[in-house]
Order: sequence, then structure tokens, then C-alpha cells
Amino acid sequence: MKNPWMQEQWRSTFRSPANQLAGGFLFILLYCCAPGLLRAASMPPDLSCLANINITLDGTCSRTITPSMVLAGTYPISSEIVVDIDNNGTDVLTGCGNHTYTINIIEAGLVVFSCWGEINAEDKTAPSLICPPATSDATQLEDMQQLNGTLSTDDATFNPGFYSCYQEVAPPLSAGLRYYDTYTFSINTADVFTFIGVSKFDGLLSIYQGDFFPEDPCRNMIAQSDETFLGRLSDFDSVIPMMAPSLRLSLGLHPEQFYTIVYSCREPVTTGDYGIAIFSDVAGRILDLSKSQVLITAELVCLDIETISLTHQYSYSVEADGTLMLAYSEPYRIPQDLRNVFNLTGYPQVHDNCSAMIVTVYDELEEEGDCGDWIITRHFSVRDRYQSDCPPPALISSCTQVIRVRKPNLGDIVFPPFTSIIECDEDFPTDGIQGGPEDNPAPGFSGFPYLATAGNFYDLNQSVCNLGASYSDEPRIQVCPGSYYFRREWNFIDWCDPGNSLTYNQIIRVGDFTGPTIIVSIPDYDQNGLPDNQLQTSTSPFSCEALFNVPVPLLADGNGCSDIASSAVTITDENQAFVWEGLPGDRVILPRGHFSLRYCATDSCANTSCILVALLVRDAIAPTAACKDELLISLSGADNEGGTGVAQLAAQALDEGSSDHCGAVTLAIRREDTTWLDTVEFTCSDIGDTITVFLQVIDESLNRNTCWVQVVPEDKLNPFCYAPENRSLTCAALPLTFPGDLTQAYADDFAATSAMMNLLFGDATGTDNCAVDTIVERTPNLAVNECGWGTITRRFEAWQIRPEGDVNDNGRIDLNEVFRSTNSCSQLITITEVHDFVIAFPQDASADCSDPQLPNRDG
Repeated sequence: MKNPWMQEQWRSTFRSPANQLAGGFLFILLYCCAPGLLRAASMPPDLSCLANINITLDGTCSRTITPSMVLAGTYPISSEIVVDIDNNGTDVLTGCGNHTYTINIIEAGLVVFSCWGEINAEDKTAPSLICPPATSDATQLEDMQQLNGTLSTDDATFNPGFYSCYQEVAPPLSAGLRYYDTYTFSINTADVFTFIGVSKFDGLLSIYQGDFFPEDPCRNMIAQSDETFLGRLSDFDSVIPMMAPSLRLSLGLHPEQFYTIVYSCREPVTTGDYGIAIFSDVAGRILDLSKSQVLITAELVCLDIETISLTHQYSYSVEADGTLMLAYSEPYRIPQDLRNVFNLTGYPQVHDNCSAMIVTVYDELEEEGDCGDWIITRHFSVRDRYQSDCPPPALISSCTQVIRVRKPNLGDIVFPPFTSIIECDEDFPTDGIQGGPEDNPAPGFSGFPYLATAGNFYDLNQSVCNLGASYSDEPRIQVCPGSYYFRREWNFIDWCDPGNSLTYNQIIRVGDFTGPTIIVSIPDYDQNGLPDNQLQTSTSPFSCEALFNVPVPLLADGNGCSDIASSAVTITDENQAFVWEGLPGDRVILPRGHFSLRYCATDSCANTSCILVALLVRDAIAPTAACKDELLISLSGADNEGGTGVAQLAAQALDEGSSDHCGAVTLAIRREDTTWLDTVEFTCSDIGDTITVFLQVIDESLNRNTCWVQVVPEDKLNPFCYAPENRSLTCAALPLTFPGDLTQAYADDFAATSAMMNLLFGDATGTDNCAVDTIVERTPNLAVNECGWGTITRRFEAWQIRPEGDVNDNGRIDLNEVFRSTNSCSQLITITEVHDFVIAFPQDASADCSDPQLPNRDG
């Protein structure tokens, strides 16, 4: 560094009081020719280092060493002076003990002077200690689980004003629908739980063991409170322990059971946000619900004395910045029980400039009479130099904290719910001989009064500090089997204010709130192994109504506390119109349709349960199927184009008055191994076969019946014959092979002669709806004279073999075995004479008799 002072200024500064150290002056020993002195020729001859000096460390346990603190004599103004502590390249000295310094004076980049010396650094600053402020409260972190929700117009509703389990002292809960939310939970282990509700509206908080039934809201209830905290959810952090009333279920909730929280509102159709804070006494928690920690602040009362007072002196170690030294190897590691106390009443704030410290604390306890406050004077002291290089003696600071613990009063008591409703089948603990009948519910189940203190929630059982509590049960008022009321009278005494002792009445009801169970067995009609969802019955065979036997259900009391008093059944149709009302086992006539059977049963405690069972009254009776018998089926004729004969039989044609008792029927017909159609068809291939024809009758309920007949299709249409066209020719046009005696030719070989005639004059043809088996030519009518001219009438028949075939089994078709065409089928052949002939005589001729030459005809 450059020297800012002139020589005279430096001397005066060096000797000024500002350079005096705390606790004394600088001690200076000058070396003129010491080994640690290096002087250039240009340096002042009186310049030197102080050999040994003492300094006091500052609040950071360090000190910056300046040239003015360690140099004596004069030096040039332009010089650069460098201070190095312990060869660390810094002019800052840190920590107690001996340190070495070196001074170098540099001009023009060259060291022109160097010297050194020793510094003894001392810590003369006592540790800082600030006690926690005086208090009568305690604040600590508590594990809390929280449910948040919103009542909205989309929520389900119920009407708790109609039920006794929701009535408190005043004003009674009015009738009207209220929105509600539910939350079902289980717990990890048996414990005592406190539930506190908060919302900006008057809330209703209730808890059920098992399910919640909005139509029967007293069923399964184990606790309810219609007084919840009015405020914001953010207020949880500081006010929860002092909120009253709240639900504290000191019964052991069972981890194998499930419970239901219901949050609603005192005034009908109220909406808004709400929250529920949940605390346990030990380690219990609601499963699947996150856990957080909140700061809890509460007044200290006498129950907290053992929690917050120290029974002996403690010592523990802290770092220089006040941080606890928590290594397990640390011999002064703070004990956990001391930390638990400090978490409630506060930690002291400690700090030291140089070293770790040992904090020592102990209490003095004083009671201002048996009705006055307890005064705890907590003494703190802290000494430094723990695990430090600074030599003893240690420096010590101390302070005190005053903690005031008051006696509780009656205003601190959180009373149990005014009405406590318990289902008669709940497994509640009893209180034995205390207070009344031995089997009355114990306060742990029906609700204990309790105190919310800084340490925990305390059930007010017998005497607590200056408060005393006892109860007695009045005789029961029997309502019905297994259900009764009684009044539990709580007496509270404050020995420090006996004139304000009070009595609190709690109404406890052990009731049967569960209706009977109703089971109607429904057969497995479709036999698929699964339960059917509705009863079924059929109309009778002779009318479209059913005589229905109303099934008798299996009835039992829902919780076993009472018995069945009555049961009834109401039947309504699919439009919810009333149809019938009566008793199980009665008979009722019902038309076809869908119905609802409402079974209701009431037990001896007037609890009613109802179930709906669907009923289908249907027509399960098959319709009457009637078929005509002795049907004759004849195939139709073929067209001239050679079409095939066919016959159709419609279902209606086969029907002979099929009917159903409930309505119209639909008909279908089929042959064997075919599908159902409106008609069946027969063709030529069916002729002579015995064929079974079925008629299916379907009613409006799709019930089916069948009848059948056997028919033998027939072809009763004879074939039709078509003769070849008539012919006319002269006798000269006949071939030379044409027989001169046609009658004899037919007689000698009818088939050959017929074939010849076919060749000359054409074949006959025939048609039939099924088939022409053969064309037969009958004996012709011949009117031809000796001259060979006249008429020939050929006669033909078309034959179709009868289905019986060759009945005489002679190997040929006989006339009685065929259907013959009956139409006129003949061909007229006209043969005319020829008159334009010339007779030519031969020429006269002569010849030698030995070689005659005869002329030809043309000669």
C-alpha cells in the first residue's frame, strides 16, 4: 500500500490513543540492527518493525494489521508497503494465539526494506446471550392432517333437522335440505383423535362407523357437533388448540374398521369452503391423507408443568454462530428431552466471535399458593473457549427467562357434545359401576370434557389441578327393544373459584337406527348361473292376466337390537301409478307389463327399510297352432316357353285358426331342414314324395308353437301335344320307297313306319309343367285310293309317366301308366293326283329276226 502520511504525521499517528489496544497500550520493542531488518541505503535510518505486539480480536475473531500498527520510524511517501500474516498473502489476522507478520516496502517494483515480528492475538469479547422472552404461552410444531372441501349446489342433500341425533341445546336444528360431503377413511393404528372443523358458515361435523345413509342419518353415528370454528383455513396454525367445541373421539378407532366423515351446515342450502383439522394423541394417522406440521400456540396451565419444567441442570454445546452441535460423537450433544422443552418455550440466542460455547440451563420453580400461578425462572449461562485455541479463562454471559403457568378455569373446559348418539350394535366400551348402570357407554365413547393445553389434549377425568369433574347417569328411558335415553350429569368444580362451579347435562341415546334387512330371492330364469335382475311371471293360458303370488322375503333386524314389527308390499306400474298394496304372500291379478314391488319392513323401534324389486308380467304361454290336414298340392302349368311347373303354399293357407289369448299371431311356414318363410314351394321333383310342412305360430310376446302336415305334391295337368304342320303334295312327289299300302306298313312295323313319316312330314312335339316323357303316334286315319292319292291324318299324344311308374312291372310303359295329352294333336297330309301326263308310243320299226333292234321309249 502507498504510505499516505508524511513522516511527522506518521509519528504523531503512531503515538495517538487510537493505537492503544483494548486493555492496554501497544508494547513496542525496537530493533535497530536486528536480523529481521533489511534496509536499503535510501531508507531512513530510524525505520524498524515492532518485534512483539498484543492485539484484541474484533467481533469476527479477526483483525486487519496496518503498517501503522507494526512500523516505527519514517519512510518515503511514495513507498508501497505490504503486510503479510503467517505467510498467507493477507494482512488479516484470524484466531487467537501467536502469529508472524512480515513488512515489505517496495519502490519501483523492488523491495527496498523488509522486517518482521510477532503478534499475540487475544479474544477479550464475552459471548452474546439473549434469553427467550418471558411467556405464559407455548408454541410447538404439531403433526396435523387436513381435509378441505366445498359445499356446493352440485352436492347431494339430506335433511338432518328431522332426526334427534342432530339436535343440540339451542336453537334446535331446523328442517330443510342441506348439502353435504363425505370422506371415508381408515387409520393405521388405534389412537385417540381430535377433529376440528372450520368454515365461514356454521358447520355440522359428524363421524360414522361404517357407511353414511342420508335417508337414515342416525344410523352408524358415533359422534357429531353442530358448533364448528368460524374462520379461515389459514387460521389453523395458531388457534386450533383453543377452538371449542370440537370432536374429540377418545375411543380407540380400530385400524380394521372404516369410518365416514360427513360435513354439512346448520342453515339449509348453505355453500362455501370448509376444512377439518385432525390430530392424534400419539402416532395415529388417517391413511391416504397427507400430513403436515403446524405451529400450535396455547396458554400454559398447570398440566404443562411437567412438560416444560427442567428437573436438573443441563449443559449443551453450540457452534460460534449458535448452531447446535448435533454430531453423535459430541460429548455435550443437547438431550432430546431438553429440545422438547425448548420447542415449547423457546431457545436462547447465543453467539461468540471466536469459539464454540457451552450453554448451561436450570430452572427455579415457585408456586404462588395453590390457586396462584407457577413461576419458572429459567437461568441460562454461556461460556466460550469450548474446543478453542484461545487460552482460558473462558468469558461467561448469563440471563434469565420467566415463564408463568396459570391454573385452569371452567372457561378452559371443552364440554362433550350435548347430544351423543350411539348405535346399539356399536362395540362401545362401558363405564362399569361408575355413574350408573354398568353397561352405559363410557365417556371415552360418548365424549369426555377436555382441556386443550400447550402439551396436548387432556381428558378431564376426576381431578386435574384445581378442577374437578365427575358425572352420574340418570335412570334410562326405554324407547324400544335395545334403544334407550339417559341423562348424564357432569359436575365441574373449580377449587379456586368454588362459587362458579357448574353442572352440564349431556343427553346420551343408545338407539336402534338401522332398519330391517329385506332379501327377495330372484330365480335364475335364464339358467346362466348368474342372478337375474327381476322377478318374472306369466299370464294364464286362458286370459291375458297373471295370477301372481307375491314372494315372501327373508326379513331380519338390521342390527339385531330389536325384531320385525310389520311388512308390506306396494306394486306400481312402469309409470309409477299405484296398482296394488298388500302383504307378502298375497295373490294379485296383474296384466302384462313392467312393475315395481316396493317391499317395506318396520322393526320394533319404528325403523323402516324399503327395497324395490322389478317384476315382469309377460305372456309365456305358447299360442295355439292349428294346421289344415288332407291338403292336396297340385303343381301349376308350364308356360309356352318351357317353364317348369311349381306350386306355392302360403302359411295362411296352411293355418286353420291358430290364435293366442293375448293378441294377434304371426305365421311362418317351412319344409323340413329349411328356414321359416311366408310360403314354401314345390316343384316337379317333389311329385309323389311325402313332404312334411311345418307351420310356426308366434304371438306378440314371441312365444312360439308349431303344427305340421304331410303333403304329397301332384301333377294333375296332362301334357300338351303339338303336331307337325299339315302337308300337301302330289303323289308324284312321294319317294319311290313310300309304301304303296300304308295301312299294311303301319301294321307290319308301326315304329319304323312312324319314323319314316316323321322323316318325311315332321315330328310331333309336346310340353308339360314338369316333363314330357314321350311322344306317341297313334294309328293314323288313311283315306288314300288305289291311284295313290287322298289324305292321311296322323294322330299324336304326349305322354307323362305317372308317379307310380311301371306299376305292373312289365318293363314297358302302358297306357294306364301315363298322363296323356287330351288336346287334338293331328297332322293332315294331302296327296293329290297328277293329270298332265303324255303317252308316247315307240316308232314303227323292222329288223332281222336274228338281231332285232327295238326302239326306246323316246324314239
